[in-house]
Amino acid sequence: MKKAILIFALSLPGAYTFAQCNNTVTYFSGKAEFMDETGKVARSEEGKVVVRVTQSHITLMHNEDDNDTMEGAITEKVCDWKTPFKIGKTTFNTSLVERSGESNDASVSIEGKDGKLVILINLKNKGKILKLMPTSYKEE
Repeated sequence: MKKAILIFALSLPGAYTFAQCNNTVTYFSGKAEFMDETGKVARSEEGKVVVRVTQSHITLMHNEDDNDTMEGAITEKVCDWKTPFKIGKTTFNTSLVERSGESNDASVSIEGKDGKLVILINLKNKGKILKLMPTSYKEE
């Protein structure tokens, strides 16, 4: 019985971390940085950016404008968090489609380091990287 309780207690942190990987999470950022392939910031833009990530889909929306969105299916997802939303990383690939129909192959990373989140979206077709620093998130 003691063994069963110990195994259960030790598995809880892993189960919670795994749940983060499988749940829908919406991230909220008030600023976006547009960088070139070397990481040099070309421009910064203030405004609300919402990123919603499900197990199989990502949606980005700027300033709550349905016409200013990109979305795509998630492939090749890797999720490894030591402390949920604080220390760890999720990476995946997607083809982000804009409302205009333009498609952008992208690699996405959501990383927690020192308790701060950073989302990097590498738009491979455009040679640009979008950097978001979420100030809050909501797990569903």
